[in-house]
Amino acid sequence: TRNEERAIKAFKYFKQAIAVDSTYAAAYAELAYMYALGVSAGVDSLSRLEVIQLAHATALKAVALDSTLTDAWAVLGLVNMFSLYDMPSAKAALDRALALDPSSPRVHGSLFYYYEWIERPAEALAEAQRQSELDPLSVLAGLDLATALYGSGRYDEALAQLDKLRDVDPPLARTGMVAGAIYLSKGMLAEAVRTYQEWDDQNAYTGRALALAGRRAEARRMLAKELAEYTPEGGADGIVSLYEGLGDYDRAFTWLDKAIDDHSLWYPIMWPTYAHLRADPRFERVRQRLNRGGV
Repeated sequence: TRNEERAIKAFKYFKQAIAVDSTYAAAYAELAYMYALGVSAGVDSLSRLEVIQLAHATALKAVALDSTLTDAWAVLGLVNMFSLYDMPSAKAALDRALALDPSSPRVHGSLFYYYEWIERPAEALAEAQRQSELDPLSVLAGLDLATALYGSGRYDEALAQLDKLRDVDPPLARTGMVAGAIYLSKGMLAEAVRTYQEWDDQNAYTGRALALAGRRAEARRMLAKELAEYTPEGGADGIVSLYEGLGDYDRAFTWLDKAIDDHSLWYPIMWPTYAHLRADPRFERVRQRLNRGGV
C-alpha cells in the first residue's frame, strides 16, 4: 500500500527476517528497496547519503548471497537509478535480472522506471504494459501504466487508467501526484490545483501548480518557506519545481544541480509537464550527470 505506517511495518518485518536468518538474500533485497524508498525506521539518525550508501551495500549483499535471485538484481538496479543516479550500472543490473527471469513483473516495472529516467517513453510504456499483463491485480502496476501512458502523451487514457484505481483503500500516495501532472499538461489548471491540494496542500508540486495557475503570491510564500527550511537532508527537488513554475529557470537550474548533489531529484522531472525545462540547453548537464552516476 506504500503509506508511511505500513512501509515502516514492512521494514521491521524484513529486519526481523534477517535476524532469524542472516543469509536470507530475499530479505536483504527487500530491505535495500525500503532504504531506497526512504524508509529507514530505526536508523533515523543517519543522513540521506548514509541511508543511500546503506541501500547500495544491502542490495550488493543480497546479490552476493544469491547471484541467481532475480529480485536482488532488480533492486540493485533500482538503487543505482533512484539513489545513485548511475544509469549505466542500473541498466546492467536490470539486464541481469531480465536474463534470470524474463517473466518477472518486478523486472519489467523496474525497466519502466529506467526508461522514464532516460526519456524513452515508448520503451517505458512497453515495460509498464508488460508488467501489468504479468500482474494484472497489482495496484502499483496499474499506477505505473497510467504514468507511462501520461509520459507517452496519451493523457485521457492515463486518466481512465487512474480512474480504475479510485476505490483502492488506502490509495497509493503517488496517484494524486500523477493525476495533477496530467491535468497540468492538459491545461486544466483549476483541476490540477484541486487535485494536488487534495493530495498534499503543502507540497512543492502543489506550489508549482498554483504558480502555473496564476496564483503566484501563494506559490512565492511556499517557495520562501522551502528556502528557509532547506537542508541537504530535506532535499532541493521541491525548490526546483517552484522556481520552474514561477518561470525563474536560472535559479531552477542552479537548484537542479543541488538536487542531484543531495540525491533528492526524482524521475517526475522527465514527465511532460516539465518539457519546457528539459528543452532548455542547460538540461543537457543533468542528462550527462545521470550518465556519470551524479558526478
